[in-house]
Amino acid sequence: MSNALKKITTRAKQIRRSHPGIAWKTAIKRAGAEYRGGKKTVSRSAPKKSKKRSVQKRKTRAVAVTAVHGNGESPITMIKSMLKTRLGKALLRKELAKGKRDKRREQKTINSIRQQLRTASKL
Repeated sequence: MSNALKKITTRAKQIRRSHPGIAWKTAIKRAGAEYRGGKKTVSRSAPKKSKKRSVQKRKTRAVAVTAVHGNGESPITMIKSMLKTRLGKALLRKELAKGKRDKRREQKTINSIRQQLRTASKL
């Protein structure tokens, strides 16, 4: 038992002896108020939570299609190579991620890139 609680309970016993008809709970409350000097405990409000701002996703446009094809590659091949480099970077980021949440987030991007690769292969 802490020192403060001992003091409060001993004072409550004294109050109970002087007022035998009083309830124990009331005696404890009165003793606690005397111990604190009549001050009520200050209840702190919970800290304000900051609102998370939504992050806008960038829409990746097929830049390769609109670009001038100077190297003789077809636009589909250029898109595939671009997606493959993005996939490699995403796989590397997943491998270097420390937490489970980060790895799962990267896996979602990897899955979407793989889906885009599959649709580009069908063309």
